[in-house]
Amino acid sequence: METGEETGLSSDSALADDFCLDAVRRGDRDRYLTVLFAPAGRRPGLLALYAFNLEIARARESVSEPMIGLIRLQWWRDCLDQIFAGEPVRRHPVAEALARAIARHRLPREPFEWLLLGRERDMEPAPPSDRAALIDYAEATAGPLFELGARILDCDAAEHEAARIAMREIAIGYALTGLLRSIPFHAGAGRVYLPEDAMRHAGLAVQDLIASASAEKRRALVAEIAAIAASHLDEGRRLGRSAPRRLRSLLLSGAIARAHLRRLERAGFDPLHASVQQSPPWTIWSLMLRSLFGRV
Repeated sequence: METGEETGLSSDSALADDFCLDAVRRGDRDRYLTVLFAPAGRRPGLLALYAFNLEIARARESVSEPMIGLIRLQWWRDCLDQIFAGEPVRRHPVAEALARAIARHRLPREPFEWLLLGRERDMEPAPPSDRAALIDYAEATAGPLFELGARILDCDAAEHEAARIAMREIAIGYALTGLLRSIPFHAGAGRVYLPEDAMRHAGLAVQDLIASASAEKRRALVAEIAAIAASHLDEGRRLGRSAPRRLRSLLLSGAIARAHLRRLERAGFDPLHASVQQSPPWTIWSLMLRSLFGRV
């Protein structure tokens, strides 16, 4: 490993970067794999961004009361306000790494606020009311992350219409896929992200999502949401073919999500099946071939 002197980083900066790398590798392995295909100089910024996302995504699951979760989100909101105001950074490794990424890549404040607002929905007791609300939640919690990632990769997606739409579609499909794979965890905690009207129509309650007696109904609803996710991912792949090559590491997220959906389909759309939670060791080789041949 390079020392702080060799990289031009202080020892504290290097420690913060190492903290983010380890956090993302352990807590968000899919995004960690995509970072490996980004230019080396852009990886610390992406890892800081994804470590920040982990912090706010876990706000609800790491507390006993929604109000405490909102307080945690407000802590990060205040932290961002201080960073953008040029004030001293709070003594937190993710905050320190994120402050450097924001300064180096000139990241705007607004997408961070969108992410925080999206995560505030995690504190609400009711699930998304319908399919449109579910897609809106997926976009709110993943879309700004892709936008910020594009800026770190030195690409203003707003200037590339196809790339902007491709990232939006992949963000939605990626988030929906993640929610389907997380059904056992969320339902075990008494939470549900499937559309409320669809749950009601299927005669499902949150406890039914992990009950063997409700397998048929559960699979039917999961298959329906999986089809929606696949549709967004397919559109993102189509549009992504004309996106700037420097965005490939971001767009590879779509390939990972499609692989997860294929495993879910082979498991009969049962999110409780052990294979649905797997990330095969050959994923990195698949991504390498896709990157080499310019396929997303």
